[in-house]
Amino acid sequence: MMPDIGSKVTHTFHISNDGPWHVGDDNVNLIIDWPFQLSPPEIDGGDGGEGEREGEEEGVEDVGVARPGKWLLYLASEAEVTPPDAATCYLNPRMINHLGLRDRTTQEKVEEEEEEEVMGQVASLPKRRRREAVQDGGDKESPSLLSDADAVTINCVNGRARCMVLNCRIWHLRARENVVIR
Repeated sequence: MMPDIGSKVTHTFHISNDGPWHVGDDNVNLIIDWPFQLSPPEIDGGDGGEGEREGEEEGVEDVGVARPGKWLLYLASEAEVTPPDAATCYLNPRMINHLGLRDRTTQEKVEEEEEEEVMGQVASLPKRRRREAVQDGGDKESPSLLSDADAVTINCVNGRARCMVLNCRIWHLRARENVVIR
């Protein structure tokens, strides 16, 4: 099910023509390298720093099946364009809901809400509290966070992410008009 892979994230791209002239068919393309998976160690760094890109050329292997890694941005549905005929987005259709996951049914949502309600009632019962640990300096202990040295940059260029290309062609964007792609 969709909730099993993580929280839903919606990316919204606003394309505006502040004018004064309109833009014709061949002049506006939104091209996005969409990082869908972490690269497994055996292809990390790959071919001189370029990450794998799914759907960039015809006949490319289905990397989502060949060497699965951890999902980054799972593409659950096609891009939605507003207004509907303002743009056309192209991507490898095999990558849309690649695992064939389904959303929760109404019954499953009701059952989950009932379970949350019961858990909320249990949580509201009186309970014992532990005293907070105090360090020598008198400050409360706080969990350690990752330092900058522990941070890792993951993107399509450094080969740490497997990516597909999402290409949206915007048709006839007139002056002072907008297109929204989600």
